[in-house]
Amino acid sequence: MIQFKNVSKEYKRGRETVCALTEVSFQVPKGNMALLCGASGSGKTTLINLCAGLASPSNGEIHVGGNPVHAMRQAERAAMRAQGVAVVFQLFHLSPYLTALENVLLPSLVVSVPDAKERALQLIEQLGVTHRIGHRPGEMSAGERQRCALARALLAQPKVILADEPTGNLDDESATLVLEMLNSCRAAGATILLVSHHAAESVKPDMVFRLQKGRLAGMQAKNGAPL
Repeated sequence: MIQFKNVSKEYKRGRETVCALTEVSFQVPKGNMALLCGASGSGKTTLINLCAGLASPSNGEIHVGGNPVHAMRQAERAAMRAQGVAVVFQLFHLSPYLTALENVLLPSLVVSVPDAKERALQLIEQLGVTHRIGHRPGEMSAGERQRCALARALLAQPKVILADEPTGNLDDESATLVLEMLNSCRAAGATILLVSHHAAESVKPDMVFRLQKGRLAGMQAKNGAPL
């Protein structure tokens, strides 16, 4: 489950105080996928970073997968991301010196992943990048790198997936593969918060949240009814 309770985030920009998020409250039940929409600068990436424990809220409470993220130390947040909360970025953050397979296997150096290599190979095959197993990121297309990054994020079978525009730089075929994999993870019980420019019809979320200038401007269930 993901829960925000009256969360605000302020940044200092010189003498100016910038309000990135203002009193945002919502809940994503376990096993649901929420689509987070909004214009550029509306606070979507800030919200994902707060959810992942990559930033701290100025006010409010954040609970992710049973973890009180707002009250955790940096080391605890890093352990949370390693052990059950996966983050998928628009920029792939693959190691340029490792092959696709080695990049996907990286989480197994931090946490125990049963049959890690077999699972990595299975994910790579499902995401259509088997032909790139021995290639480094510089030898792959943007779509192939993103699919490798997703395979890496899913290696340890996370209970919560936070995805910030994972299809933003992808062609339609690659984007479809990524969305299909996320849907499979939801079917297996994962809770997903997805930032995407794709329409709800293609993403098929359980709920849609819309941010506008740092405030939650609307919440809808998948049938279009307000939450």
